[in-house]
Amino acid sequence: MKLISSTLLGQASLVLALLAPGHVAEAGSVLNLCNVGNTTLFVVTIGQTPPGGWAIDGWRIIDVSECQSVKISFHSMIGFAVAEASGRKGMQVYDRALFPSPSLRPTEWRYCVDPEKDFHREHNVLKGLSVCEAGEVLARFAFHVKPSEGEVLTLRIPADENGDVFPLLEPASFVPDASLVTAMRGLAEQQERLGFKMEQRDLLPITSWPAYYVRELGVVVRSETHAVSVAKGSPADRAGIHRRDEIVQIDDIKLKSAWHARSLLVRMRPGETHAILFLHGGELHKKEISLEALPADLASTDLHPRRGWLGIEFESSARVVAVIYQDGASDLELDDDIQKIGRVDFDGVDGLAQWLARDRGAPKVELQVWRASTGRIFVMSLDKLK
Repeated sequence: MKLISSTLLGQASLVLALLAPGHVAEAGSVLNLCNVGNTTLFVVTIGQTPPGGWAIDGWRIIDVSECQSVKISFHSMIGFAVAEASGRKGMQVYDRALFPSPSLRPTEWRYCVDPEKDFHREHNVLKGLSVCEAGEVLARFAFHVKPSEGEVLTLRIPADENGDVFPLLEPASFVPDASLVTAMRGLAEQQERLGFKMEQRDLLPITSWPAYYVRELGVVVRSETHAVSVAKGSPADRAGIHRRDEIVQIDDIKLKSAWHARSLLVRMRPGETHAILFLHGGELHKKEISLEALPADLASTDLHPRRGWLGIEFESSARVVAVIYQDGASDLELDDDIQKIGRVDFDGVDGLAQWLARDRGAPKVELQVWRASTGRIFVMSLDKLK
């Protein structure tokens, strides 16, 4: 690919004028998009809309030597495509060094787009944009832009038909772990016997994971390990990991619980680099992160002061992916995170099962639950199911 000089912008916000032409942009920044390459450029964007939802829009065409200006006031992502010999669009790949502006950051997020025709879609939640509809494919977005208020930014894009092209991909299909099939069969039998209703979450094509049938609660769950906190300025923070992100894997090891994550990190040393796989905003990310030495205040209290520091406090939970329920009764819901049982932590779903086995004689169980639909934590008391 030809590397052509660029004066850049920043972390993105193309939405109002570029994404949602029906909305009036607030007074804000201006983004100039200039095609300084040798082929027609196609632009696709995603960003926030004034009501608080998200919109995705494409394909805006910018011909060779042409510039287009848009007003920007909301965060968004932007991707660029060129037409291959077959006429099918492919996302253009750019060297990060080409775009040095602090207002612009590379991103590897993927969203569903129509590869052939113009489109505009709006959603209430960001992760809904990764659920592909008929005829759509996954496209990689290049940059996240967020300029300062009133800033005028110019992005000179070296669109080159001979440059590297990231192909648009068919959406991945979810292959359930064998344990999910077994767990769902047990839950269905319990539902039929008790005359309850059943709901099941549509499973995201993210990664295969084991599922567990918890008979006493009438649910199927999967084990999750979350970042309950991320230290500011830590290696994890700089890599883009946030509080409540799910940490899926360290190197090639899938995490079973918070204890499992901590036991792995204890054996790691400052300066080592490890691959961290995590879920943020419904998207799977993989980052190579170099561990640092423990800060002095932590090293003085830690049992392993020479271990490497990632900057994450881990928490185990059990995510509800299927549930049986009665109308009008207090029940667990889809996407609930069970965080504590009997007001104590449990380590992974195995720990939850062990606690229930020890407390088999009690007719009720008390749970601390984080409810995704409200974003709040609460305590609930449930009658155990027989």
